[in-house]
Amino acid sequence: MKFLCDRDELTTEIVRDYLQKFSQYELPRLVKYGDYYTGKQAILRKKQIDPAKPCNRIVNNFCSQIVDNYLGYLVGKDVTYSSLDDISAISEVLAYNDSRTEDSDMLRQALIYGRAFELCYIDEEGQQRFTLLDTKETFAIYDNTIGENLLAVVRFWAKDLFDLGKGYYIDVYDEVRVAHYEGVAGFSSLVFLGEDPHYYGQVPVSVLPLNDEEYSIFDKVLTLQDAYNTILSQSTDDYESFSDYYMIVKGERIDADVLKNMKQTRVVNLENTEYDVSFISPAQIASDTSTRLKDIDEQIHKVSNSPDFTDDAFGTSSGVAMQYKIMGFENTAGVIAANMTKTLQKRLELICSILSLVSGDAMWRDIEITFTRNLPFDYSNVATLISTLKGTVSDKTLLSLLPFVSDVDKELEMVAESKRENQEIYGFTVTTEGEDEDEQED
Repeated sequence: MKFLCDRDELTTEIVRDYLQKFSQYELPRLVKYGDYYTGKQAILRKKQIDPAKPCNRIVNNFCSQIVDNYLGYLVGKDVTYSSLDDISAISEVLAYNDSRTEDSDMLRQALIYGRAFELCYIDEEGQQRFTLLDTKETFAIYDNTIGENLLAVVRFWAKDLFDLGKGYYIDVYDEVRVAHYEGVAGFSSLVFLGEDPHYYGQVPVSVLPLNDEEYSIFDKVLTLQDAYNTILSQSTDDYESFSDYYMIVKGERIDADVLKNMKQTRVVNLENTEYDVSFISPAQIASDTSTRLKDIDEQIHKVSNSPDFTDDAFGTSSGVAMQYKIMGFENTAGVIAANMTKTLQKRLELICSILSLVSGDAMWRDIEITFTRNLPFDYSNVATLISTLKGTVSDKTLLSLLPFVSDVDKELEMVAESKRENQEIYGFTVTTEGEDEDEQED
């Protein structure tokens, strides 16, 4: 649900109305996402129908696994910031706020809830800070133009977590101020408490939408997740109750109380010699259960585009084969990285608006933000490629293929310096096949 409003009509009544709608329609979905990520899933509400039979409630948490896969793939290696300009002041702010941890936490919230919010502010010591807001307590309001520009961000939190009846505090961040309110339970009324300026010149909150729908990364597999847990729990019930073997009694019908006693004591004691008791094991049923679990497992990974990295095939696949295996994974990750890049650019823009840099607050536009995918690297194939292309492609381009070379220009300078040292010490320069004859003579 996206909240829209005319720019000149963002009143207390509008804020109150959207708080009610968010609590009624959006919050339950977000709470469900959070529960599924932490393992509080539908199977835990399974009821015990037969007291004589086990009632297992087993959670195999694919939702958490999917989130962790995308999180590790995108920010398992640090997001890097580079520019031709001097960005040391920006780097200091990023380091002061531990941007690596913040980036990871922000993406985790977006993967779980479909969106994340980061607030920029000035602390008591005059330092620039940014911090993650709880998605379950935050929503954005956009103007109703075609661009749907961010108009305000509303944050609310309970006065007492153990007694929600005591009401809430509400902060509304717009382009020039932070308005403070107090609201009763249910948000039937709001009381204005005051306001403070924030000096950013725009809403000081960066919004990270995971996708256009702002749905969780595991939203499409929730029913598959439930089905897997149900089958796994039921099959465990059957195993524990010894019902993988079925008793066959030939003769007269056994009294219900006698059958009940058999199930409870696990003992067959029949006085009538005309009864013939035997057991059969439905091996095919057990096989079908295993097959169904495997099929659901595969469907979950397929629908979520999240590979099963525990598959032995990943350990033996070549670099090209692995790229094909994770093509869907990479396509989804690419969209997420593009959205997060915009969010990080907004963070930099807010930082620059306060720093008053010599180059102006537009410096953030020239900063390149790089996501390095966190996958095993095939150095052998890349080394072969570099050797093959030596003399055809520039050294700068070849060095850029190596993940451990973060600054190509600096590496080229170090290579040149090494050659000069060899010339001074040994009277010659060590060369490799493919270098120009003139360079070898020098």
